Amino acid sequence: MRDLRFVLAAAALLTSVIVRSEPVVKGPEHGALVIVGGGSVGPDILGRMFELGGGKDAPLVVIPTANGAEDYPADWSGLKMFKDFGATNITLLLARNTTSPSLNESASLS
Repeated sequence: MRDLRFVLAAAALLTSVIVRSEPVVKGPEHGALVIVGGGSVGPDILGRMFELGGGKDAPLVVIPTANGAEDYPADWSGLKMFKDFGATNITLLLARNTTSPSLNESASLS
C-alpha cells in the first residue's frame, strides 16, 4: 500500500510539473511589438502593424540598429515607408547602448 501511495504521489507531482511546463507569457495587456529588418516591408505588414498599434495617428517608435549613425535627420529615408503609409506620429529612438538610449527629437513628427 505504501508503494502505491508513493507511485500516486510521484504521478501527481509529475503531472503538475508537466502542466506547469507551458511557457509563461508576460507583457502588457495592450500593445504590440513589430520587429522588421533586412528587407522590404509590404503593405500587409504595415497595415497589420498600424491595426495593432491603434491606427496611423497612434505613436510609432522606430529604433534603427543597422546603420549606426550618430544622428538622423527628420527626412531620413528609413522613415519614408511609414510616412508614405500615412503615419503621423513617429519618434526615432536611438539606442546606441543598452544602458542609456536617447530620443532624437529632430525625427519626431508629432
